Amino acid sequence: MTEYEKILKLTDSNLVQLGTEFKNHLHTHLQLGQSRWVCRYGTLSDGHEKITSAQRYYQAIKEIYFLSRNISQQKALAMLAQADLMDAEIGLGQITSPPDVLRLKAKLLQAQEKLISSLVTIEDQMRMVDEYNKVRLELKDEVERKYPEGIEQAEQDNWEAVYKYRIFKSQTPGLIRESTSNVPLPPEVKAQLGVECNRHDSMAPLAITNPSKLFIMLKDKKPLERMG
Repeated sequence: MTEYEKILKLTDSNLVQLGTEFKNHLHTHLQLGQSRWVCRYGTLSDGHEKITSAQRYYQAIKEIYFLSRNISQQKALAMLAQADLMDAEIGLGQITSPPDVLRLKAKLLQAQEKLISSLVTIEDQMRMVDEYNKVRLELKDEVERKYPEGIEQAEQDNWEAVYKYRIFKSQTPGLIRESTSNVPLPPEVKAQLGVECNRHDSMAPLAITNPSKLFIMLKDKKPLERMG
């Protein structure tokens, strides 16, 4: 048996066919990307520091955007594969040379596999798009009403929530103290949060640039004011 004959035998085995059949169980037994559950409670969760409704809402929009671009790319790949398939089918009706026929059969098989791959990928990603869109619609009214100007208007509230989330986690016995230095907030806001949460590292920038203001905060424990 030649190497080629062995390859044909192996690729025609029941195990290979079994794998191919699983495409018919997409969503129920086969998922290439995230499940609906992971989209909602993983990507859009505190595990990725998506604490507020606004963070989850805008992240859902971002995920939908990137997935839709990937789906469009798969469409382009499918168009190329369909063109190859058509070329191969036309060629097989015209060519009789055994080597050329084999090449065209290989081209036909490649095109068919590319089409199957694109279809499964698109269907898989459409599941994720649908779940992200469900979350987006659930949060839309609340977020758009509170932040009519969009993402930038929500950012201070978002990052204050992340700051407090890290502080709360740091108070859990056994967990590593969370850093707050890379939370993007104005020095005054971060210092005020540091005063409220007893985090001297958050007061440090203001202690250097405006120590008198920090002294007043520490003395009066002034309620947190929004910037801008």
